[in-house]
Amino acid sequence: MKKTLWSLGVVVSALFVLSSCSPLKVSFSSSERQKIEECALISTYLSIQLPVLPLIDAAVMNEKTRSMSNEINLLFEESIDGMREKVASLIKGRLNCSVIYGEALHQRPGFAAFKEKNNPAGVLVTGVDDFPEVISATDDVNPFMFENGNIAKYFKEPSNYRSTVIDICKELDINYIIVTHTQLSPSPGSILLPATLFNLTSVYLFDRNGTLLASGKNTLFIRYRATEFEGFEQALDIHEATVAPIIDKIADRYGN
Repeated sequence: MKKTLWSLGVVVSALFVLSSCSPLKVSFSSSERQKIEECALISTYLSIQLPVLPLIDAAVMNEKTRSMSNEINLLFEESIDGMREKVASLIKGRLNCSVIYGEALHQRPGFAAFKEKNNPAGVLVTGVDDFPEVISATDDVNPFMFENGNIAKYFKEPSNYRSTVIDICKELDINYIIVTHTQLSPSPGSILLPATLFNLTSVYLFDRNGTLLASGKNTLFIRYRATEFEGFEQALDIHEATVAPIIDKIADRYGN
């Protein structure tokens, strides 16, 4: 029975990987369509999600991934600001709007005071040994009360974020804000498939009323040897290709 279930799991995994290289999903609120002239990219996040199934295969892969944790964490820290830069450039180009981010955002009137009051400690802690924190871009504010670094779960419930978003927009005198999160997720190989490293990127667009106007996610993957650090570099190299289709969909509705 266990062998049958394991075989079924392998087949399902194979179908998932081979069926589509880009499961793009973008959802919009029911609010009236509007054109975005200016927005702020306030938070850019990067993290890793270790597999839990199949139990034995996941344990083996996790041991290999953890053995490279120092290199992976350093790679994340060195890459995150460039990812913020690329996302801002895509938003600016595809929506044809002004994007405030990085140093320009940090120097904006109201930002320092807001960050001082709304940058709680511990919200990016994952509770995972070797990968203890979600990485964020330099000097960005992290005002959302994530639990165990679970960003996707947090943004599913409007009561979690609405008042915070309203405060951000008010303090920064901005009508729209954007948050992005990229998660690398290794998947064990099998007889049928090599190891796979997924790049799952999400984009969240909010208005000054605290409404989540758009929520998009997209996944691309590479195949790699689980013992080779270069796979994580390659997975980050496809970040632009992963996030661009999300921004294109958002631009279709809110671009100029």
